[in-house]
Amino acid sequence: MHYIPSVLVIGVPAQNIYSFILDVEAYPAQFFGLATSLGLIWLRRARPDLKRPYKAFLPAVWIRIFLSLALIAAPFVPRGGEDGSAHLSRVTYALVGISV
Repeated sequence: MHYIPSVLVIGVPAQNIYSFILDVEAYPAQFFGLATSLGLIWLRRARPDLKRPYKAFLPAVWIRIFLSLALIAAPFVPRGGEDGSAHLSRVTYALVGISV
């Protein structure tokens, strides 16, 4: 899973390749974190009878959900004084991350 990004970081002589790969890999990770957190909440309510060796601290799970949603929405919010091409660049990172 990490072989291709590692080869790109080492082999491609670009200045921004590391930032691009970090954005492309970190953005989809927020979706997985959100799904995991929502799954914890759903299991806690749907199946309270299950034996669990560890119960997640619910305020921490809700904080994770809030942070994931904020990080998923952040690229789509334009910054003050940002021109259209810079905003489009940030949105492109998010769309590529979603497709990965």
